[in-house]
Amino acid sequence: CAGLAAFDIAGNVVGFLKDGAAQALAWDGAMREFQAQTGATGEELDQYRQIGQNVFKAGWGEDVNAVVEAMSQAERITGLTGNALQLATEDALALEQAFGSDITGSLDAVNSLMNEFSLNTTQGFDLIAYTMQNVGDPSGDLLDTIREFGPNFEDLGYSADQMFQVLNQGSEAGIFQFAKIGDAVKEFGIRVKEGGDDVT
Repeated sequence: CAGLAAFDIAGNVVGFLKDGAAQALAWDGAMREFQAQTGATGEELDQYRQIGQNVFKAGWGEDVNAVVEAMSQAERITGLTGNALQLATEDALALEQAFGSDITGSLDAVNSLMNEFSLNTTQGFDLIAYTMQNVGDPSGDLLDTIREFGPNFEDLGYSADQMFQVLNQGSEAGIFQFAKIGDAVKEFGIRVKEGGDDVT
């Protein structure tokens, strides 16, 4: 029995080492692709690897490649580094997991919110997630609407919270294409500029 127990332990150790080696190889391959996409080298590349591993250890992403690809998109779109990049990557993967949202599309939308309304990525993702939880995305155009019409809301003096209130209220009222709501706001903004105080 003792011999069998020792054999089982040895087998477990070997299996653990094999799994660890496979994991290391997966990270090496994923980070080579990341390096090709970003040009990062040396210590900088090591820092990105650590960020990716932190995200993966936190339970996000289907596999190593999914995590590194999301991190690559987050870095490319937002230009963030360090902890801010880790949070953006985690939030993008969380939104994908919860609602099936496209990683690139969600990051583009959040980046637009950052530029137009001076939000951070967590605030942006929270507003998107709230809307998807509250009214859904029946036409699949929420992310595009944020990116395309966010500047129009900002031009009229809306905050990000107010913009999402309008989008939510419009959907609750039966307008199931967010782009139609955004387009109406855009047209109103044009009328305001053209008509000044006469617009009602």
